[in-house]
Amino acid sequence: MEKDLSEISSLTALSEYTSSVIITLLDQKFEELIGESKEARTKKKKVELLRKADHVDKTLCKFNRFVKDKENYKSNWIFEKDLDQFGKIRILVEPIWGNIYLNDLFWREYDHVIMMSGTILDQELFSFIMGVDEEKMSYLSLPCPFDAEKRPIIYLKFGKMSYYNKKDSFSRAVPILGKILEKNNEVKGIIHTSNYEFSNWIKSSIKDSRLIFHDSSTREASLEKHLRSQNSTVLVSPSMINGIDLKDDLSRFQVILKVPFPNLLSTKIKKRLETRKEWYNWKSLIDLLQAYGRSIRNDEDWAETYILDECFDQILENNNVPQYFLDALKIKKLNK
Repeated sequence: MEKDLSEISSLTALSEYTSSVIITLLDQKFEELIGESKEARTKKKKVELLRKADHVDKTLCKFNRFVKDKENYKSNWIFEKDLDQFGKIRILVEPIWGNIYLNDLFWREYDHVIMMSGTILDQELFSFIMGVDEEKMSYLSLPCPFDAEKRPIIYLKFGKMSYYNKKDSFSRAVPILGKILEKNNEVKGIIHTSNYEFSNWIKSSIKDSRLIFHDSSTREASLEKHLRSQNSTVLVSPSMINGIDLKDDLSRFQVILKVPFPNLLSTKIKKRLETRKEWYNWKSLIDLLQAYGRSIRNDEDWAETYILDECFDQILENNNVPQYFLDALKIKKLNK
């Protein structure tokens, strides 16, 4: 199968291959996982298998939609091949924008839809992404109920974690990370690294038994270990900026080592910028806000957030930065 994937060179060739091979394999894998989940002896194993089945099912739906959407092959789909974290060929086929499909998938089924989010930010861009005319949407903005004093953001300015500066800036970050870990040695926390490269650098530079690392196949297991541990463990992850609930004592501090800018090497990102250039900063800000929200989950919760990337200045130039975020921000410039 890897040999076949390496020979695919166009969306048309991929479509032919997909309809005959990939969809069939995904279908078989889904049925296999569902069957295994029914025979699982423990609830934990059953949940693990069902999560994998759900991932396979979502991938299957995407490939099915791609095969049927020939009229938009060139205008709204990208095809990329690269190597995954373990050196295996990975094939990606994705729509550049999903908005043109949302009416058939969701909106036409309902008279009214209520969406609640702390990260809408740009109403016009949000309407575009949702595939709904802006005049058909109404917005209500409410103030943040969480006390800013309980959720401080300490921005430490000492260097950029950008491509050309990251090695030098990371070397400066190591002792700072050490001090943050020492200050919070009796509580749990999380370090958002943005990519596996930074996670690996931390692993080789900071020897602390509290740190929990993971790769793409052990993410759920590492999270479960952190949640269940009675020790003051610290997650180190590039992929937990959303979808996890580190409420109360599950995280009393967090570090954003690198601002989570979208990857400009991605064909999909490049194509999006050709259509909506403002999407890049909007997405970066949303992911940053999502990371900030992992440890502040209710109005009694409290946690410190440290930002160690001077590229954060670019975020602060965004007019959509919400006031609740600015209210908690404290800027400290360190000697370089």
